[in-house]
Amino acid sequence: SSSSLLCERSERNSSRSSDGDSGRRSCRRRVSLPAELENCWISPLLSPDVDLSVLLCTSIKLADLGHGCRPWDVHYKWTMRITREFWALGDREKQMGVSVSPLCDREKDTNVPKAQIGFLKFVGLPFVQLVSELAVHDPSTFEPLLLLQSNLSHWEEAAAAQQ
Repeated sequence: SSSSLLCERSERNSSRSSDGDSGRRSCRRRVSLPAELENCWISPLLSPDVDLSVLLCTSIKLADLGHGCRPWDVHYKWTMRITREFWALGDREKQMGVSVSPLCDREKDTNVPKAQIGFLKFVGLPFVQLVSELAVHDPSTFEPLLLLQSNLSHWEEAAAAQQ
């Protein structure tokens, strides 16, 4: 038979249980696979022991970083939107007389390629690499990772051209 996913929800009472959890919903998933797939690689995300709150937080974080995993033209447009948003925040911080947040000073933080290289190398790439290892058997085929690596190369070329 084809794989099936069963989700059982159970309500816990509002009193504190022995494991310190109170009133939370838990979701247990059982995955049944056809016999021919039993010895195949299965994503840890399909494990019946997966913590759904971690899975949901990871999904939200991936969506937040998602522009780096989009085709170059889309990624570039979102980068410029975010840069303008950061600069507007910096302008507001200056008006309020508080220190300007990193990357938010439109007069000093003008090297967008350098900022994106740092962001993609030290935030985006490690996170998406980890997700790729959980999501697919061969991370080198994970399209979001491939697009992020391609976008990083575009920024590195742009940074080199500025020098």
